Formats: sequence, structure tokens, C-alpha cells
Amino acid sequence: MAASKPDTMCFRQVVGRDSTTLQLVVQDSAVTGQLNVVPYEKDQARGSIQGTLTNNQVIADWQRSGEGVTQAYKVIFTLKGDAITWREGERIEEQGKWVLKNPTQGYEYVLMKTECQ
Repeated sequence: MAASKPDTMCFRQVVGRDSTTLQLVVQDSAVTGQLNVVPYEKDQARGSIQGTLTNNQVIADWQRSGEGVTQAYKVIFTLKGDAITWREGERIEEQGKWVLKNPTQGYEYVLMKTECQ
């Protein structure tokens, strides 16, 4: 059986002068891509993501680079129609990865599907 062709999806959120962009490349259940959180005049966070897609949910590791440091963050994205969401909040280190202390609380990013650049 031939592997499916990768599907590339792009998402974006702009709040005031802050922007967040996400590009996902999905091939079967494997997901790779890039997540960039770019707040205006604050510390930016950029990095590659790698994870798996199951039932409209992507569980991924984000190699988050900011302020000269790269750290592994666990991120859970949820696809909802033409949007994708994920939460950010207080994190704790667990087995070398930064995970949400309380995954149901914190700021919820909502990015809308957009044309890939």
C-alpha cells in the first residue's frame, strides 16, 4: 500500500500586534511542522513540532526556542472545523519535557485556518 500524500495545513491568530502561526504537515498519523508565537515587544518562541494525529487531536513535542534556550514542550492541539486550539499556562518539568500543570486551565489559543505562505 502506498503512503498517503502529506497534507499541509496552516493556521494563524492575530491579537492586537501579537501573532501566532502554526504549520502542520500530516502524513498518515505522523505530524511535523512549525509553531511560532510572536508577541509584540516580548520574548518570541519558535520551533519545530513533531507528533501524532488521533481523532482530530495532535499530541506533539514542540522544540521551543526563545531567549537563547531550547526546551521540549508537550503541546496538545485540537482540530475544530477551520480552527485549531491549544492551551498554554503554568508548566512543570516532567521527564525532561515541560507539560501543563493543569491541562484544562490557562490561556486557550484559537488559530484559524489560513493559506500557507
